[in-house]
Amino acid sequence: MNATTAQLNRRTLRTLANRLLLALTLGNFATSSPAQAVNHWVLAVGINEYSSGVSSLGACVNDANDVLSALAGDNSRWNPQRMYMLTDYDATKYNIRSGLYYLASVAQPGDVVVYFQSSHGGQSSQGSKATFLCATDGNYHDAEVGADLAAWFSDDVKVFFIVDACHSGGLIKDAGSTSREARDWKFGDNAMSAFMQARGIAPEARAKATGINVSFMTAADYNELSAERGRNGFFAGSLVHAMKNAAADQNGDGLLSFLEMHMWAATRASLLNPEQNAQLSNQSLLSRTTVTKRGSGNATISEGTGGGGGGGGGGEGGETCDIGLCCDMRGGAPLLMAIGFAGLVSDQRRRRMKQ
Repeated sequence: MNATTAQLNRRTLRTLANRLLLALTLGNFATSSPAQAVNHWVLAVGINEYSSGVSSLGACVNDANDVLSALAGDNSRWNPQRMYMLTDYDATKYNIRSGLYYLASVAQPGDVVVYFQSSHGGQSSQGSKATFLCATDGNYHDAEVGADLAAWFSDDVKVFFIVDACHSGGLIKDAGSTSREARDWKFGDNAMSAFMQARGIAPEARAKATGINVSFMTAADYNELSAERGRNGFFAGSLVHAMKNAAADQNGDGLLSFLEMHMWAATRASLLNPEQNAQLSNQSLLSRTTVTKRGSGNATISEGTGGGGGGGGGGEGGETCDIGLCCDMRGGAPLLMAIGFAGLVSDQRRRRMKQ
């Protein structure tokens, strides 16, 4: 990705780390701010390598790079100074949470925030079916995700949480589902339930857990594996495909909504892997929010589905930063800088499938 890195100096990093620790201790920091022009922010996380010794993946760093590159194609919305990336050993759980906290601290009312992650994901061990996303050094559990989003983001900032990982649909599964498998799911621990609980929404109003300002897009249902082949994961590559091709603009208004992008990507990913069914929450928010202007490509939704997920641009991920401060460019893509820590992995990870 050819973009200028959004630099943060060491003093800013220390301030950010201190504010994050304070937020974790005291809870919600979000406050109202005067209205201003809408800004778009994104943190993309791609993890091929895991310090815990879990098996490597091949396409996750490409996924993060390519999603950023596709977004940057609409420079009227996506300014490289507000686009960040964490890859491989820099993508610790603490760095990821620090990055989300930073976006929450700078986003103003009306702003759009995208969090994208491509990695392993899984289900907790010891009989629980709660889900988690894998950082390089630990697991970011669904309940933690929901609580963080509720505590850190004000309700007038639009947040889109996009995941290409195994079992990622468990983050949003409906507690009211009638399927046998869904009834077995620990819905009280999923991210949206935690989000709604933290916002004080009554239990009887949490069905589908759509939230007011948060939406999830996930690559697979709770009992499915997401797949990768070649350069990209099937879902992530299909998101990029949607942003690049005009036909994804289904209503022909010249703009690509998050819902149009999801529907294109979900359909295309299923063509690539019929056993993978993308999920979403808060369809209303997805349908009324633009992600990019319409792409200029002429590919059909099925074009290229015989050879793996599509996507273009981007480079490779970074290396371990020994001093815990990541302050430079890695592989031509912007890297979010945050202070990391070493964590322990106690849950059983479920592999994203290579094809």
